[in-house]
Amino acid sequence: MIQMNLQWGHNDYEGWHSGPNSAGGVDVGFAIKNLSEKTIKYAIIYCVPYNSVGDRVACSITGKVEDGVKYTGPLAQNQTAYNKVWSNAWYNYSISTVRLSKVEILYMDGTSETIQGSQISNIQGTGGCYVATAVYGSYDCPQVWTLRRYRDYTLAETWYGRAFIH
Repeated sequence: MIQMNLQWGHNDYEGWHSGPNSAGGVDVGFAIKNLSEKTIKYAIIYCVPYNSVGDRVACSITGKVEDGVKYTGPLAQNQTAYNKVWSNAWYNYSISTVRLSKVEILYMDGTSETIQGSQISNIQGTGGCYVATAVYGSYDCPQVWTLRRYRDYTLAETWYGRAFIH
């Protein structure tokens, strides 16, 4: 089993921005935590983009809707890989959100499993505050840690707080 955090938008020299870039490209940033007793060799993360009315949309260049990116481990038990970026996963100006559909995992022992996106929970208490990090310029800045603790221990305790976070 794994936990993941996703963010989408576009990443440039100034950091993360919401929405597609000037060419319509959408990046997906992710963190993945291994909750299994086995070491992950590869994880293929599949996502689907949606427009503002909730319809699935395709890449205007490739025509793909669901697409995946391959993460290469090893990722040991309870280890987390942060700040992974899938650049220009799709090109489409109408993309307003991206959802995780499934993750295919291959372990070092040769076994594999597929986990549906609905079965994957978010990493709690360890994810970065991306906007705050961009504003303050450092993941370890005291202000970012304060905001992260507020998110994890105050907002995340209520359903409306979790809705705001996600």
